[in-house]
Amino acid sequence: MKSVIKISLGVIFTLLLLVVVAILALNFFIDADQYKNTIRTIVKENTGLTLDIEGPLELSFFPSLGFSANKLSVTTPKEEKLVLVDYAQVEVELFPLLSNELKVTALNIEGAEVNLVKDKKGVPNWQIETTQSQNKPASKTTPAETSDQDSNTTSNTGKSTTELNISAVSLKNITLNYQDQQKSQTFNLKNLNVSASNIANNQYFPIQVSFSASGNQPAFKLDEKVRTDFLFDLKQQRFELKEFSLNSQGQLTTEKQPFAIDLDVSAEKIELASQAQQINIKNLVLSDKQLMAKSNVSLTNFIQPTVKGNISLSVDNLPEWLQGLGINYKPTKLDALNKFSFTSQINGDAGNIVLNKLNLTAGDFTLNGKMTLANITKQPRYEFDVKGSDLVVDHFTPATSSTTSSSASKTQSEKNESAKTSTPVKTADNTPILPIDTLRKLNLKGKLHLNSLTQQKTKLEDVNLTIHANNGNIQLSPVTAKTLGGTINKTVAIDVTKKTPIIDVTTKANNINVYQALMNYADLNAIKGAANLTGQFSTKGNTKTQLIESLNGQANFAIANGELTQTNVDKILCKAIAKVRKEKVSKKDWGTSTPFQDMSGQIIIRNGVVDNQKLIAKLEQLNIDGYGTVNLLTESLDYRLGLTITGSQSNAGEEACQINKRYANIRWPVRCQGGFSDKELCGIDQEKVGEIAASQVKSELERKIDKKLEDKPELKPVGDLLKRFLD
Repeated sequence: MKSVIKISLGVIFTLLLLVVVAILALNFFIDADQYKNTIRTIVKENTGLTLDIEGPLELSFFPSLGFSANKLSVTTPKEEKLVLVDYAQVEVELFPLLSNELKVTALNIEGAEVNLVKDKKGVPNWQIETTQSQNKPASKTTPAETSDQDSNTTSNTGKSTTELNISAVSLKNITLNYQDQQKSQTFNLKNLNVSASNIANNQYFPIQVSFSASGNQPAFKLDEKVRTDFLFDLKQQRFELKEFSLNSQGQLTTEKQPFAIDLDVSAEKIELASQAQQINIKNLVLSDKQLMAKSNVSLTNFIQPTVKGNISLSVDNLPEWLQGLGINYKPTKLDALNKFSFTSQINGDAGNIVLNKLNLTAGDFTLNGKMTLANITKQPRYEFDVKGSDLVVDHFTPATSSTTSSSASKTQSEKNESAKTSTPVKTADNTPILPIDTLRKLNLKGKLHLNSLTQQKTKLEDVNLTIHANNGNIQLSPVTAKTLGGTINKTVAIDVTKKTPIIDVTTKANNINVYQALMNYADLNAIKGAANLTGQFSTKGNTKTQLIESLNGQANFAIANGELTQTNVDKILCKAIAKVRKEKVSKKDWGTSTPFQDMSGQIIIRNGVVDNQKLIAKLEQLNIDGYGTVNLLTESLDYRLGLTITGSQSNAGEEACQINKRYANIRWPVRCQGGFSDKELCGIDQEKVGEIAASQVKSELERKIDKKLEDKPELKPVGDLLKRFLD
């Protein structure tokens, strides 16, 4: 028995020795170059491509299976060079293969160039068409057989999975050129270098990647460097990146505006679990010279994904950062956006994203609350409920250049000069106000509260706004605020469904400081007092000029305990009376204003011209009535007032205008005419005063005739004749 065992072991040892000797013989005595034509034929028949190996081909069989080759090229049927490789090497250990383990000792490629082209018909040059695939009939497999095959495959896979083990991977100086002739699009990847070592299943291994990329749609040029520790578990289909870092430098050009990129991206861990359908990103950080963004995100269920996490973003100087992106924007207040930040929690799924505990900071302004992006996959709808601090809109509006300011000053000067000649002209402002295309697509519903809102010298406090926008119809209702000592309540409807936007406004204002309101909105220093107003207005257009030219509506107003700030009624009245009496006014210090008890009226606006035909105001011993127009486009007015003495006589401390009760009920005419910025708008209506003077002369003559006739009745026929002559 022992001899049998010895003989058997001897035979086995001899066979193994023969195998080793045979393999060694293969390594030393077989010339691999003689197989070049065979390899070329096999590749041609199976792919339609031509493989040429210009340099030496080396094969190894022990202790590793492998090959190395120099100067490889792959050519398409149209004789286009698809792939060029300077050197390629692959080595696989022999004995681990017997244990179903793939252990690669070397995978090296150097100096490779890949040229991918889609022609003008959209046909790619890498498309493989073989004679075998064209002539081979489709196999007929019954559903049952397919099921059995899938079952067997799954079963076999479950029993044994190939273990992957690669000692080192090295890709050096790889180039990829892509061209789409249909779209005139190009993409180039150069100097691709990849290095990794100790690659094995379910263990971390280091990997480094670097390359340069460029393209033309949009035009860009980037240098990229990536470093991470990578882990994969093929059984569980799980992948991890640990201590991930990416550096990107270069330039991107959009709309002929280039901007520099210097970006760093890092993450503590990125996990992808395919079977569990989950992605986790921990401590993701994106930063450049001024921007810092951080996030922790968890995504589950790839078919109907849900997301949960948080995000934060901060920019030291937002205008400067935007300028780097090719967006030239400078706020009026230079430091208004020096500190910009945004933080929020994120929850949602493929159709809805909710931003909870949202906080936005821009300079001194803060905004917090909740925002929802709903119906993402169909027609996105935005919902919000946010509260803000004190917002000064003027701080964030684009700053005007010195040239613009000079032009504006010149326009103002021309306006003032024109107003003096009673033919004011104002330069048209054709700057678009509303983003029409954006509003037409907007699907929005929300509530906004601000502690205060300041714009163009007007401050609104305790501002509340409810908005609803859909299919080009925007409703702001209600809009409430405290301002100018009173309150306002508005509803605003904006219709942008047609070519020209239409705006309708209903407003109610109580106890408003009319002086400050006129100064803020019209630069008109004319009246003081507390005003109540109700009105309805409509307009159309998208520039300031268009909106004023198309403004129509009506309003009723009442002003209590007010003052005419630029008009001294006593002075005007005294000059009018003195003119009638043919006296000279000697008083110099009249003052510049006139108080009144109340004023009321109705205004009708037609195409930017305010028409008031019935103004009533009460002074201490005077009643004022008036009518006229105010042109909002040219910022000018033409208004006539009538002053009627209600007391027994006027006493302005001036002898020239001391009158008795015979002058008390006369309507003394005043005309206000010129530009809003004129210092003295109002004065005597010379034409009407002349008529009053003539009437007073006639009355005085008739009085004297009547007095004579009292003494001499016989002269009555002569007196009647004289009166008819005066008429």
